[in-house]
Amino acid sequence: QIKMDSNPVLEISSQVENYLHSITDIWDDIGFDHKERETRKERIVELVLERLEEIRKEERNTLKKLHKSIEQNGEETVKLCRELCLEVETPPENISTIQLEQQLRYKVN
Repeated sequence: QIKMDSNPVLEISSQVENYLHSITDIWDDIGFDHKERETRKERIVELVLERLEEIRKEERNTLKKLHKSIEQNGEETVKLCRELCLEVETPPENISTIQLEQQLRYKVN
């Protein structure tokens, strides 16, 4: 179980180490030789890196969607404010991307 208040890199490293130790014990029981172990270790590294890349792509896609929504809802907000003769408010400087997106989407809807 991952500790939410800990350093995620350290926690992941610890978990990976625990899993690899367990897997190595299984390989001992099976009787894999050095070459087979190395092949399997390489595959584990490939799988972990592939999954991390998938996660990174998903997060980048989420960010792109947020930026697109901010642009669309920002334009719509400006348009509606002008039509209603209202002043266009500048968002706070320290607002996060997701907070800005939510704020603009709320105003438009």
